[in-house]
Amino acid sequence: MTCAPRHNPQIVTGLDRLEKQLPQIIREHPHDGAFWIAFSRQADDIEHAAGPNDWRYVHERIDAMLRAVGIIPHE
Repeated sequence: MTCAPRHNPQIVTGLDRLEKQLPQIIREHPHDGAFWIAFSRQADDIEHAAGPNDWRYVHERIDAMLRAVGIIPHE
């Protein structure tokens, strides 16, 4: 039996915070370029703090939150 991977709690908290703030980021930065700058500031901090065991999880969460708000298309 395998256990579900445990992710760094700080990474999970950072992603949760970013996901909650995403609607506000979109409202405050409606133009594509400005949005990506504002979003990337926070997402990059999370990505840089993630260890090798969390990278895939971080990218999957970021992709999912961007799909949920229509920033990137669903596959």
